[in-house]
Amino acid sequence: MTRNERKGRNQVRMFFSKSNQIAFLLKMGHKIKQIRERLNAINDDKNQFSFSGRLIDSRCDGFRERRETGSYIPQEEVIGGLGKTALAQSFYNHNRMDDQFELKLWVCVSEDFSVKIIIRKIIESATGTIPDPSLQMDSLQKELKSQIDGNKYLRVMDDVWNEKKEEWFSLKRLLMGGARGSRILITTRGEQVARTLETTFLYYLKYLDECNAWTLFQKMAGLEGPEEELEN
Repeated sequence: MTRNERKGRNQVRMFFSKSNQIAFLLKMGHKIKQIRERLNAINDDKNQFSFSGRLIDSRCDGFRERRETGSYIPQEEVIGGLGKTALAQSFYNHNRMDDQFELKLWVCVSEDFSVKIIIRKIIESATGTIPDPSLQMDSLQKELKSQIDGNKYLRVMDDVWNEKKEEWFSLKRLLMGGARGSRILITTRGEQVARTLETTFLYYLKYLDECNAWTLFQKMAGLEGPEEELEN
């Protein structure tokens, strides 16, 4: 290879090196063009199939909302081992509970464990009315005691996450006025929560068997038709 040939090859390498700004700008310009073409194609698809950006927004809003449960569940929707909340709902709504307890209370706790908020929820569950937002803690405590003291109650606290003993004990002191035989049922995802509360009895949900798993899948997927066709 002659000296001129080596010189020419070095010049070509230099031109396409990362340090050459012209080559870099050409390369980035090509990438930007490709990205724009892809975005335009996505936009065309959105217009063609009437996709809406609101679907994404509403879903994001849903993730921000704290999960909240209620006490009601249709019996036909209950499947063995369906879930902690479903099992608690089935137990709560059983006819025998109405005979056993004078007062039934359902409180969804989730991640925000505030004693004041829980007291307000208990009062709302007991009376069917939302407490005055201006009530201070002392007034809420008196109202709570007036509702539960002397009554044999069943209280469900669903989806509990809190492991702080101090907060639990401060709430427990307010609930000691119930009649003998009162019960508190707690659902939680963490065993440590139950240990913190010094729970009398722990019940661990098992996995669904094959039959119940198939029944649950049919319900969730909205499958209907002859069993033979569904199995296929």
